[in-house]
Amino acid sequence: MTIAMRGSAARILIVDDDELGTMARAAVLRTVGYHITATLERNEAISLTAEETFDLMILDFDLPNMNGIQLALYLRKEGALPPCS
Repeated sequence: MTIAMRGSAARILIVDDDELGTMARAAVLRTVGYHITATLERNEAISLTAEETFDLMILDFDLPNMNGIQLALYLRKEGALPPCS
């Protein structure tokens, strides 16, 4: 799978409350050249998407207080999800 690039590394947001898993995914993706922003909390993810645009978001399904699907629906409503192609 290829992520569209805009002249530089694609920006990926990882949202997962599993710190070790998040660090591992971020490290692997950085190794292959992606710009990674990671957070363990949904509220921080919401704030980050208000400040930055991401090409891809990796969302944990089992987040506390709001699962990944609910977070994706919220971000879509707010216009923060990357376009699907």
